[in-house]
Amino acid sequence: MSKTYQEKLGKLRQLMAKNNVDVYLVPRADEYLGEFVAAYAERLSYISGFTGSAGQAIILSDRAIVQSDGRYTIQLQDQLDPNLFVAGNSVSEPLKDWLHDNVASGQVVGYDPRLYSVQAVRDIEIRLAAKDITLRAVEENLIDAIWDDQPAPPQNACYLFHEGMSGQTRHDKLTQICAEIKESGVQAAFITKPDSIAWLLNVRGSDLDYMPVVLSVVIVDADQGIAHWFVDYAKVPEDVRTALSPHVKIHTPESLESVIALMGAADFSVDPCNTPYYYAALLRAHQIAMVDAKDPCIEAKARKNALEQAAIKKAHVLDGAAIVKTLAWIDRLNASGDLTKQSEMDVAEKLHSYRSENPAYKGESFPAITGAGSNGAIVHYRATPSTNRALTGDTLLLIDSGGQYYDVDQHCAGTTDITRTVAIGNPDKIDHAAKQSFTRVLQGHIALASAQFKAGATGADLDVYARGALQSAGQDYAHGTGHGVGCFGDVHEEAAHISPRGKAALEVGMLLSNEPGYYETGEYGIRTENLIFVCEARHGFENDLCFETITLAPIDLRLVDVTLLSEPEITWLNAYHQAVFDTLSPLLSGDDLVWLQHNTQDLVK
Repeated sequence: MSKTYQEKLGKLRQLMAKNNVDVYLVPRADEYLGEFVAAYAERLSYISGFTGSAGQAIILSDRAIVQSDGRYTIQLQDQLDPNLFVAGNSVSEPLKDWLHDNVASGQVVGYDPRLYSVQAVRDIEIRLAAKDITLRAVEENLIDAIWDDQPAPPQNACYLFHEGMSGQTRHDKLTQICAEIKESGVQAAFITKPDSIAWLLNVRGSDLDYMPVVLSVVIVDADQGIAHWFVDYAKVPEDVRTALSPHVKIHTPESLESVIALMGAADFSVDPCNTPYYYAALLRAHQIAMVDAKDPCIEAKARKNALEQAAIKKAHVLDGAAIVKTLAWIDRLNASGDLTKQSEMDVAEKLHSYRSENPAYKGESFPAITGAGSNGAIVHYRATPSTNRALTGDTLLLIDSGGQYYDVDQHCAGTTDITRTVAIGNPDKIDHAAKQSFTRVLQGHIALASAQFKAGATGADLDVYARGALQSAGQDYAHGTGHGVGCFGDVHEEAAHISPRGKAALEVGMLLSNEPGYYETGEYGIRTENLIFVCEARHGFENDLCFETITLAPIDLRLVDVTLLSEPEITWLNAYHQAVFDTLSPLLSGDDLVWLQHNTQDLVK
């Protein structure tokens, strides 16, 4: 019989007392600090019932708090028992500040060092030191100790990523990364990001639902030119072991400490933002010197080579066909009056089914966001049985989704992320102000997609293009404009991003999203998102860069206020729609092809 949340808290508090900690932290994180976690690592959900993708519980002897960001304000209220938990905001009151303000001097805060980064622990320790509060690593995870039916960690077999699409052998990548490690003045580097390991070794796996990776750890020994891969043997088939030899040495996770000891006095680089504190403590225990340095794979994997770009573009063609089928399905039901029988979750399921028609589709790249009316105004809304809204009324439907694609025969390997906002009900009855906002979002999207800029420009430099039309009308959006995207990897890849805080330069080969939006609380949400490659400009001055849009799906012309558009903006939109039709029409037939032809017609002012 499963325990109630009250019983779970009681068991946890008993263990806290046994371990002499007054406060215990339960983050929504695994030992690899990624966005997505396997079922065994859903510890925050187990102890509290909160299922959001970000947050943490703070458990004290007499109360418990669950923090998350503004995306999950409503979900916190819906999922937490108010008799057991208080909802908190991790943005307005970060964890380190909450602990400083609410924990008594002399008390001990316990945590699992595998679930917090080096930088996070440093920041908390500094904040708590002035108040004489101790932050203590607890070796045993206390949630695991009380979770009787905890799922086992995934044991899925990995597979080789075809070098005809990676564009580089793993030996070439390892040589490149070793050179970067040596430039930082150390002998070795710890790498714990799953997508970095997948890129470096040219392997993929299925340990997580939305990212094709193998949960594991790598130490790159730059002096020896080899990588030590710490992974369960059961996950590595014989063909993978053979392909990785001799440049990759495979070890059990339990042998990590002995391998470190055998390396002797090697200096290590550690990415403080991406490495669990546990590993830094392990190195320190062996008196190994550490240098803070970014994971050396992050920037290298962000610059997609020609073969990667070709494989990614093929994935977007397949994805575009599925998007068109979904949008056509919505419009057919809308015309017949049957759309009101469908819900937000039905749209997500239909999109998944159309994507699944192609064998290259390996699953979603993140849980689909389908928000109708006021739900679309919640930026990272996730439809649940309790919030699932029927598709009724004359309003907007925001659909943000993505897929993972991989098929050697089709020369396809890519991660997609696309948002379209479409009219449901009677488009003529949708508020004109909403159509004006839709058009300003589109203008910002076109401005960024059309931008030509100097090499060295940063995401902050480019972000202003996307906000101009909105800001001229006194409108804006609170999220970034673009994030990096992997090659059959992480849909939210690090390196450069487009936002007011984007300080890294954009480089040729980087794949980013272009997704301005506008959100009218309680009414509707608007976002138009395509993925764009950074490429060399064909015209202009030497070293100029520009973007190439690779996402393919119509933009709803029924929501465009053409009087707001300039002739160059209309020209861009018509050229984009012509490219969508030319590329996708061979993959479609019947009513879907008719729909595509109708919805990619030229817009005339």
